[in-house]
Amino acid sequence: MAERAVTNKIVPLANKLQPESFLELGTLRGDNFRAIRCPRKVSVDINDHGTFKGTTDKFFARNKARFDVVFIDACHDIEFALRDWNNAIKVADRLIVLHDMVPPTAAFLQRNKCSNAYLLLNALIDADVEHRTLDQDCGLTVVLAEHFREFTSPLQLISYQEFMPKVQVCPFQRLVAYAGKGFL
Repeated sequence: MAERAVTNKIVPLANKLQPESFLELGTLRGDNFRAIRCPRKVSVDINDHGTFKGTTDKFFARNKARFDVVFIDACHDIEFALRDWNNAIKVADRLIVLHDMVPPTAAFLQRNKCSNAYLLLNALIDADVEHRTLDQDCGLTVVLAEHFREFTSPLQLISYQEFMPKVQVCPFQRLVAYAGKGFL
């Protein structure tokens, strides 16, 4: 269900940027991955839809490649999202795109939806890491490579209600313009 909504934004964003390489962590049915035009694409999923079948931890343990864009949309539990972030910053050359950073309501805090991945965006905000968060698609968030930093566990635990006032969102055009800086 979430993939259908994000397809509306990750695909046009990636296709507008025209990366030479794209890594997608978590593919669900593979709709986004198939729609993205890119010469070298890799998708990681525990189901049969990834070009690499297995966990993201297994992928990063074996991977030697670098990617222009890394799209993180695998397990949204914070311990997994944090590991994916810390692994992705080691292989992303231009930017990282994070999905499900802003649950639209508390009902989306369920494990099979956004879970508590918002704690990663909270860490970016608290560390003053420059980023842009979309005003839709569950807070699709872009961070340019020059702003990457590793985070250690445990992250500060705050409630969803405390987190939401801290979030600043932007329209899609501003997100695209910001992401485009990574391709100058």
